[in-house]
Amino acid sequence: MPFSDPDSSPADHQPKDYIGLATVEIKGLTRAATYPRLDLALDALGRSLRALPLSAQDHLTFQEFLSPAGRRRIARHLIRTGETRTLAFLGTEAHTVRIRATNPPRPGADDPCAASWRPASPPSWPTVA
Repeated sequence: MPFSDPDSSPADHQPKDYIGLATVEIKGLTRAATYPRLDLALDALGRSLRALPLSAQDHLTFQEFLSPAGRRRIARHLIRTGETRTLAFLGTEAHTVRIRATNPPRPGADDPCAASWRPASPPSWPTVA
């Protein structure tokens, strides 16, 4: 199933063409949390990152990473691959910052998180509490 460009007009696309649920986590620091939209997931991730004792340079890097242009890059990457990762360093300890599109699936997905994806026939979106 192909995904649409996040900047394209929604008029010609069905809901299954978009990133639905998004899951974010900071390995070793926060649990994975799933949100109904990517923007909500990235807002929560930004709050978590701001609360961490990162260096000033890392805070600036994540501010750029989560800027409007950065969010468009993240969305495009999720559309292509279904997941994006970066690192947050607390001192010398690295923590993986992971963002996943958990619904709908990317074509050819064969990793364990594919079990959380649901087919969209007929269009039905899972609910998130």
